[in-house]
Amino acid sequence: LRCALKVIRDFKENRGLDVSILITACIPEGIVLAGDSRQTYLNARGSGRIGSDFGTKVFQLNPRIGVTTFGWAFLQPQNAAILTSIGTLVEDFRVAINPQVTIADAANLLAQHFQQIYQYDITTLKWNPALAGQMAIGFQVAGYNENSTLGEVYLCSIPPGNSQFLLNTHN
Repeated sequence: LRCALKVIRDFKENRGLDVSILITACIPEGIVLAGDSRQTYLNARGSGRIGSDFGTKVFQLNPRIGVTTFGWAFLQPQNAAILTSIGTLVEDFRVAINPQVTIADAANLLAQHFQQIYQYDITTLKWNPALAGQMAIGFQVAGYNENSTLGEVYLCSIPPGNSQFLLNTHN
């Protein structure tokens, strides 16, 4: 934990940004997802400001799959007149997926879904894209496949809209 806090402190000092603190504990006995609730933004002058201390960054897709998020707190989907919170967009995604989805498929579908919205925002709405090689939004998708005792964790990166396996409860 001290190492993780040092990395966060160094990141803040070098970039001048606030960061999300998310923990995914993946051990043989189970998986635990946790996250802070602060949302920050840059104002028109480029200064960091606290938007809320009550943001939701941990979600349940179904009884077997959980998700944590970090990065941008809002996107504006096509046909939406205003910004929509990532939390609301995750809830919209949740009701649209098959309840029997595998962890890998859930991660891939989530990455593709949010990449489409992100792409719309930077191309059509002319938002500033994430810097080259950096994520605008990230997700950790964790849980258990149907009838399995092996938990899995995946990282979704927006951009480029993909997911990668991180670890399981046996390694």
